[in-house]
Amino acid sequence: MLDGRKFSILGDGGWAHTLSILLHEKSFEVLIWSPSKEYAEYLKKYRKNPKYFPGVDIPKNIKITSSLKEAVDFSKYLLL
Repeated sequence: MLDGRKFSILGDGGWAHTLSILLHEKSFEVLIWSPSKEYAEYLKKYRKNPKYFPGVDIPKNIKITSSLKEAVDFSKYLLL
């Protein structure tokens, strides 16, 4: 059993969003890290990923950042 309820996902592609949504639906706190500051801002603003996962909204409770430090500090569980 996981002793934490948080995951950081490093990447902003289709698999990152699939995993983030699945974990979110299981009541985990999730943070997605994007290597691009501009794309991270787009994802936060529009809650959509047209580049890698079109047609699927990103739930509002999923956090998004371009700060690697923030992503690593958010959780002890990192998905690559």
